[in-house]
Amino acid sequence: MQPTTKRYKTILWKGVSSQFRFLLVGCIFFLTFASVGFTDELGLVTEVEFQPLASATQRLIEALDYLGSPLSEDDLSAIGKVLVSEDQKQAVVDIQKILDPHCLVGVNINPESRVKVKEGPVNKELMQQGWRTFLVKVHNEAGVTAPLAAESENAAPLYKRSTGSPDPETTVLKATFRTVFWILKSMAIHL
Repeated sequence: MQPTTKRYKTILWKGVSSQFRFLLVGCIFFLTFASVGFTDELGLVTEVEFQPLASATQRLIEALDYLGSPLSEDDLSAIGKVLVSEDQKQAVVDIQKILDPHCLVGVNINPESRVKVKEGPVNKELMQQGWRTFLVKVHNEAGVTAPLAAESENAAPLYKRSTGSPDPETTVLKATFRTVFWILKSMAIHL
C-alpha cells in the first residue's frame, strides 16, 4: 500500500505537462519572493522633530567629509535648501529621501522592542585593501537605549589572542585545514 501523500501527488500532477509544471513552480516562487517585499524604499519616519534631525544631518555631513566619503554636490545642495526651508514636516521627509539611497540597511525597533531589518538601496560593493562607509537608518519606536550591535562571523578578528596556557585547547577544525589545503592546491595548479 502506498503512502497517502504519494497518491495525492500523482493525482495532482497526472496529465500536467512538464512545461506547465515548470511555469507553475516558477510562478509560485515569483509570488513568494515578490510578497516578501523586495523594494528599495526604507519607510519614511514622519514623527521626527526637525531641529534635532537637522543638527544630526549637519554632523553626518561633517563626519562623512572627515572620513573621506563625502556626499555628492547635488545631495549637499539639496540638503542645504531643505535645511533653510519653512515647511519643517516636508523638510523631514526630504532629508530622508536624500539620505535613504545611501543606507545599507534600515532597522525598525517596534514598541514591543522587536527588531526588523530591511535591506537598503545602496550599491553593496566592498573595496579590496580598503573600506567603505555606509549609513544605517534606525527607527526606534520603542525608545530603546541599549546599544545596537551587529554580529557576523565574517566580522571576527583575523587572529585569536593567546590564552598564555602551556597546553592550549585546539580551536582550528580539520575542515579548515582541508579548505586551506584545497585553496593552496588550486592556486598551485593555476600558477
